[in-house]
Amino acid sequence: MMIASNSNNDSRLSAQVPPESEASLWGTLLPGMSPSNPGPDTNPPSSEANQHASSFNRPESDPEQSGPRRIREILRQLDIHDNRISLAEDMELPQNWSINFDSSMPVLEMRSATRRNAEVESLPQLAWLSEIRIDSINREQAVVVQWLDDGRLDQREISRRSLADSRGILELSRFGMNVNSLNARRWVGYFGDFLGDNSMVLPHRQVLRQLGWERDLNQFAWGRTLIAATPEEPDGIDVVMPDDGFDSALDAFVAGGSFEESLALFREVAESPIARFMLYSSLASVLLPILQRPGFVVDLSGTTSLGKTTTLEVSASVWGRPDAQATGAALIHSWNQTRVFVERRAAFHNHLPLFLDDTRQARNDQISQIVFDLANGIARGRGTVAGVQQTARWRLIALSTGEQALTSFEEQGGTWARVVPLNRPPFANLISNARETVDGYRSRANRHFGHLGPRFVRQVLQQQASWEQWRERYREIHETLAHSVQNNPVAGRMAGHLAVVELAAELAGELFDLPERLRHPGRDLMALLAGELIETDRPLEALHHVLDEVGRRWFFPVNNMASLQEGLFRSSEGQGDIVGRWIVTRDDANRRPSLALTLTELERILQLRGFNFQETIAAWRNLGWLHVSGGRGNLQMVRLSRNGPTVRMVCLKGSILAPLLEERAAGTEEVPE
Repeated sequence: MMIASNSNNDSRLSAQVPPESEASLWGTLLPGMSPSNPGPDTNPPSSEANQHASSFNRPESDPEQSGPRRIREILRQLDIHDNRISLAEDMELPQNWSINFDSSMPVLEMRSATRRNAEVESLPQLAWLSEIRIDSINREQAVVVQWLDDGRLDQREISRRSLADSRGILELSRFGMNVNSLNARRWVGYFGDFLGDNSMVLPHRQVLRQLGWERDLNQFAWGRTLIAATPEEPDGIDVVMPDDGFDSALDAFVAGGSFEESLALFREVAESPIARFMLYSSLASVLLPILQRPGFVVDLSGTTSLGKTTTLEVSASVWGRPDAQATGAALIHSWNQTRVFVERRAAFHNHLPLFLDDTRQARNDQISQIVFDLANGIARGRGTVAGVQQTARWRLIALSTGEQALTSFEEQGGTWARVVPLNRPPFANLISNARETVDGYRSRANRHFGHLGPRFVRQVLQQQASWEQWRERYREIHETLAHSVQNNPVAGRMAGHLAVVELAAELAGELFDLPERLRHPGRDLMALLAGELIETDRPLEALHHVLDEVGRRWFFPVNNMASLQEGLFRSSEGQGDIVGRWIVTRDDANRRPSLALTLTELERILQLRGFNFQETIAAWRNLGWLHVSGGRGNLQMVRLSRNGPTVRMVCLKGSILAPLLEERAAGTEEVPE
């Protein structure tokens, strides 16, 4: 079924009228409700009436008559025509309200039902409600408010809660409705009367606010299309995006070109083990709710300019139009986004993968937190004028590219468990004509797209009886992968993520009849990563060793240290040179103690366990674990005492040490996730 949406980017642009032979896009009405009619008039619109307020055909006013009450009749008399106006025939003004045509613009007026000469209350615009929207997931309701502004139609969706609140309704003023602090209560009263008097004729529409699975996992929203187990299955639900920008985003989830060419491209690109994992990760995202697994980020990084963005575009082409350079609707977005934008985009995608290109364009201080947000699947709580905004949630796989690994932006100690690092060139296997071949992949991905993902989802829906068997198969794969790297804790923590992708490859391999050699991305990647991740774990192992020595020879920080002098380390018991100290840096709002050690002392500690001093501090710097003066080198200037000199020292961040110290206090040595 084709899905309708609410376009708010420019609500004054006339909507396209669908052919009469097409089914209505308004969805299914609830029992007891009347269907909407196509519009207030079938006559061709008057262009002058839609451009100038002076073109209103105001009927002669009779003070003894209330005039027309039905909204359709009022609009007909005003000669207002707009394809977006779709009203029930019996929808009318509330009982105590009437329209006054005598002013230069039609206004609403309310008189007392018992005192004819009572003071008249007025509102400066004609406005009405066109439908009630019910979120099929959380059952929250919203209404579509339509109003006339200078003879033209505007519309906006607003929650039922905001419509009933004199502060919340002020939100409509942002979009041109004449509501302010002086008349807000009157508008609330008017719309309350309107709802009460038209409750039996207002259309009720079931809507989805997110893509991906419905709550019961029986249907899947892909762009404007709702995928069910069988094409004939009725749904009665529309996808409606209330916020600016997301309506056009639906247009990226479309099919172009041919299925056969898309599948041929998938096969060719999947010959690369790195690209293969990216491709299957794109498909695997929709399995997370079924397997009840958390999301994670696949990070393709490296300094080579050949193939990272192309791999991302081919992976995105599984679901729709990928073009990272497009000015219109496309699935790939730059990392040059705010944290709020990424949250909202993730909530919009819900279970469909998210694609972010080129970390160089991002704010370094936000990257680590965005990774946490994407993997955790929950937005930050926010307040609104009318109360507390509902917290958005999602469960997806994000695919990212950049020259610098996501884990190198680490500030809080924990992205290790949320990121699958791919730090090899994706097309290193291409020996000749590499540039021409990769450019060809990219061109084909932007001509043939949007076929494989929807077919995969439909097959998943048709196999619901096998879902429990898939969950058991996932557990088997997870156990096998974890056992293969049981001596590597970092690789072991990634086994769950790789198992999801491996299962997706098994299912897709059977569906698309792919060669056996292309059906094991998780197993193949684990073999590649196992050795590399030992190197990733060495800096963490060295850090634990340093903390062991500090705890054995000196002490760990405690709250409310009586003086700075208590934070000092000396080379021998009670005397000797100062070799280190605990400090609290000014840039840490949480006041977590950082650990500073002299070069000589740190080198001595590391050599006790065979760690290379220069390689270790370089790795710590690359991981973002060190405070450094002026953003350069590996050292920080540290004052040894209140009035003492400053010394160049290696200074480990308190944000990195805090979770490790908490675990030691709790008696565990596990790395926090």
